Amino acid sequence: MHKLKKLILLILSISIASLYLMFSNSTEIEASSNDNNSINYLKLKNKSTSLSTIYSEKYQTRIHNQINKQKKLNNYTFQHPLLIRNPYGTNTTAVYMYFKTTEEL
Repeated sequence: MHKLKKLILLILSISIASLYLMFSNSTEIEASSNDNNSINYLKLKNKSTSLSTIYSEKYQTRIHNQINKQKKLNNYTFQHPLLIRNPYGTNTTAVYMYFKTTEEL
């Protein structure tokens, strides 16, 4: 009976952790300006400013996976694209833009 309780607690803990990871949002939205013409950019969390971290394969893969997750979450269009300012931390003037179209381009 004691082993069964431990097993149930373990399964419950794993389930809760899995749900948290599935539904936790690792991003936030930021506006490009305060006027009516502003464009919303997606701001990735857990970004680093350390050059040794930014240029590591592990960090770049983590950012790449966050972007792919966001691409799957919404139907981005030309009118409402996914925009991320300097996602990989390697170019302060870079903007990542992603959208789908009905026509091949």
